[in-house]
Amino acid sequence: MDRKKKRLFKKGIAITLIVCFSIGVAVSAWAIGIVAGSKVKILEYEQWQENHLEELRPRLLWNYAQRDFSGYCDFDLNQAYLDGVKYNDVQFLATHNSYKDKPGPLMYAFELLNYSNYGYYFDPLYDQLDKGIFSLELDVYPTETGFLCMHKTYGDIATTGYNMALALEEIAIWSSCNVGHLPITIMIEPKGWVLKNKDSVNMTDPGVMERFDELLLDTFGDKLYTPADMLGDTYDNLSEAAAADAWPTLLEMKDKIMVFEITDRVYQYIDLDPSMKTQKMFPAMKMLLADKYEGYEIHRAVTWIDETFEMDKKELLKAEKKGTAKYDVSELFQQALAENLFIRTRIDMYEYYSETAVPLVIAAGGNVLATDYPPHNNDRTDYVIPLDKTVFLKSN
Repeated sequence: MDRKKKRLFKKGIAITLIVCFSIGVAVSAWAIGIVAGSKVKILEYEQWQENHLEELRPRLLWNYAQRDFSGYCDFDLNQAYLDGVKYNDVQFLATHNSYKDKPGPLMYAFELLNYSNYGYYFDPLYDQLDKGIFSLELDVYPTETGFLCMHKTYGDIATTGYNMALALEEIAIWSSCNVGHLPITIMIEPKGWVLKNKDSVNMTDPGVMERFDELLLDTFGDKLYTPADMLGDTYDNLSEAAAADAWPTLLEMKDKIMVFEITDRVYQYIDLDPSMKTQKMFPAMKMLLADKYEGYEIHRAVTWIDETFEMDKKELLKAEKKGTAKYDVSELFQQALAENLFIRTRIDMYEYYSETAVPLVIAAGGNVLATDYPPHNNDRTDYVIPLDKTVFLKSN
């Protein structure tokens, strides 16, 4: 290589190093900004939630008469009580990540390539329950002293339920203020910390899951319907109980709250007490991951299936535009129905939604029907799910 080429080569290397260094500095500054900004916003969410609970707590001092909740149902609720309709014969509209608040610039900056998946948000939990959303989904991040509720710990942090204890208290207050309410179903999804701090712990660390169970019991008391209630003295496991249709009736579930742990590592929760007699949550096992639960399937009474149909939502949306969409209920979904499981599924998923699919998802027979687009009174989204009721009967 002659002298001129060597100079050009060295110059090219120098320029490359400078560009790489500049990009590194820019990315570092961006990351530091996201982290610092997230910490500031978290303080705001925390303060908002504390103020919100201070406003709600005085309602517990009021006297409440039994409420009529038939207006939320697409069936005759009183007749359903008389007929002994079971809890798993009913379908409940749910919100996906129910704590989500309106995202701010931090979320869009953090999710540069994936922001369309995180733009949805909802009313506070109390208001959602008021509107007939009786099924809620909460993510949990455990700490040394408590539990936090948000989608991610940096970036997509907008939440109305930052302190999980207060989020659960908000639900409990609504329950106490609405005597005779339909059952509330809560799905808890434990999350792992991506960026840990001195207070962060794992849900599987010794004593953490037990601590969460205690929080549920302390908050909901005898309103909490537990695996032991379903098992009674008759059944050895939850799968056996489900197969025998030992689900409680809708009447028995008035004013009750049932909690599911919805994660692919739910076997770790079962290991705390393989009899499930002391657990406060029902383990939800994903049908798609059946092999992962080998040996634990005896406690499969609750499941989650994101895709109701053989075609996934993205494929369906494309096929609908071409007029080639097929709404064949998936084999996994049919299997769950055959096992008499309580099923959580999704009506839509982020930007993939279809008015055509809504009644077909309901007709398929899932129990918890999660949406990112529930009925609401403001213009937060262009699309709103076309439903005027939020509770359905499978036979309808």
